[in-house]
This record gives sequence, structure tokens and C-alpha cells, in this order.
Amino acid sequence: MDKKKTGVQPPDDITSLSDAELAKLETDATAEFDAQADGEAPDLGRATELADIIDAARGEKKARE
Repeated sequence: MDKKKTGVQPPDDITSLSDAELAKLETDATAEFDAQADGEAPDLGRATELADIIDAARGEKKARE
């Protein structure tokens, strides 16, 4: 079974987020990604998930511009 999900989780529909919520999602995901990268035993699967969340948030921000 999957471990309980912790940390940043993407919403079902990223387009439903406000600009502030979208910015917070990107900031939080980036902080968690950096913590993974700086850790002694990074979880590469989680780092990949976080990179995908960051990319999605940045893509949505660009689409709104």
C-alpha cells in the first residue's frame, strides 16, 4: 500500500487556483524539492513528483499572462 501522502499535493484542477494559491503551490513545492535535493537520502520519485508540480504551476502562470 502507498504511504500516507505528506507534503505538497497538487489540486485536482490547477486552473481552479487563485493567482496567490498558484504562487504558494509553486513556492511550497520548490522548497520541498530543495529539501529533497539537500537531504542525505533523497526520494527521487518524490523529487520527480515535485518537479512535475512546479512545472504545472509555472505553465499555468505563463498561460494566465
